[in-house]
Amino acid sequence: MPRLIMKFGGTSVGDIERIRNVAAHVQREVDAGHQVAVVVSAMSGETNRLVGLTRDVARLHDAREYDVVVSAGEQVSVGLLAMALQDLGVAARSWLGWQIAMKTSDVHGAARIKTVDVAAMEDLERVRHLFADLDRQKELVSLLSEAETGNGVKIFIGAQTPLFSLSGSSLIIGPYQDDSRSLVGVVGVIAPTRTDYARLIPMVDHTAKLVSDILSRHGS
Repeated sequence: MPRLIMKFGGTSVGDIERIRNVAAHVQREVDAGHQVAVVVSAMSGETNRLVGLTRDVARLHDAREYDVVVSAGEQVSVGLLAMALQDLGVAARSWLGWQIAMKTSDVHGAARIKTVDVAAMEDLERVRHLFADLDRQKELVSLLSEAETGNGVKIFIGAQTPLFSLSGSSLIIGPYQDDSRSLVGVVGVIAPTRTDYARLIPMVDHTAKLVSDILSRHGS
């Protein structure tokens, strides 16, 4: 899948209608088969407003705190754009600079990117797919209901169920019971498909039995 980076300045995201317009542009590229990363500026005039606040509160201020305040503008933009994309049915998530695995020089105000950890960014992509999978609540509830039909730990591997096929994740769950031996719910772990099942299965089984024991003693 080809990757596409799109950049939109403050004027392009200056109000809600323009943000929706940007979302429509992004949706077209996603529908065309691109894997899209979007970089947006703060809404038009917002950075100047935030800079003014820092100057009003103190003539001399810590550069680190200045960054915290001024970067809030971009944080609002990415959040609103992610919401607009989700409203169009696009599985979008916002990411802030510190969440992306890149290293820069230490020149404040003029930093340059040194390295980008591609493997870590691919992990973020898997997390994005996982969030999208979990948003499909009906399939998740159906999967958990299936787990309650019997005793013992059950494993659902991504390739075996459409729920986690995109994120490459597996679900390891164990049902727990109340004092009447009726199934109440499940506990579990979401893990990569290539994981240490020999370690996780006993952990899930033990936790489920522990919860059952607590409920049984509480009921009596």
